[in-house]
Amino acid sequence: MNYNYRYRLNPPADIEERLAWTVDTCRQVYNHFLHRLNRNNGTSAYSEQKLLPSLKK
Repeated sequence: MNYNYRYRLNPPADIEERLAWTVDTCRQVYNHFLHRLNRNNGTSAYSEQKLLPSLKK
């Protein structure tokens, strides 16, 4: 039988704010590239992944 453990995090307010910012940024990037993949027929996931390093800068 497999068990799933759950742990509650109670970070300080400044770290909680940075975590929320990081999650929101990841959500926006994911939705942006999902939109690009669905809108453009000539793009592939690999070609879009090549753009990520330049966006990080």
